[in-house]
Amino acid sequence: DEKIEYMKDVERALQNRNVRTYMVKAGCGETYGDKTATGLYDAKAMVAFCTSTYGEKTGRGWETYRELQYVHQHPEVHLIPVRLHPTYPPRPPDKDGRALCDVAFHGSLIPINGLRRGDCEFRPAKEVAEEIIASLKRLGIREDVRLNLPSR
Repeated sequence: DEKIEYMKDVERALQNRNVRTYMVKAGCGETYGDKTATGLYDAKAMVAFCTSTYGEKTGRGWETYRELQYVHQHPEVHLIPVRLHPTYPPRPPDKDGRALCDVAFHGSLIPINGLRRGDCEFRPAKEVAEEIIASLKRLGIREDVRLNLPSR
């Protein structure tokens, strides 16, 4: 999937700048939920790669809804949104997801724009990584702390 590859590119660009990241990679017999919970527990910030359905409550186990819910309930974990769709804040199809996004992505939380050229193409991953690093600095977070990136 193009979005997942893009998130991995941003992760590599951050790692090249010595930012410790955590993107869930689960193998046979492992669960995304347990690994995501561990990553969020250790995180100082979470980058939310916001598609139009980010935050959807699907009922299929661990999902971006639960990641966003965790960050919303733990204000010590900073939320850094990256807009990857013209619709922002995200508008998932379910009422619970829309409600959570409305609260979590409040009007004063400005996203990093991950789009260019008429909202149909991603900006270079290195540029977005630099903006994430600038956000971390503004938040007073050192670059060598754990940054959780959603798994999907």
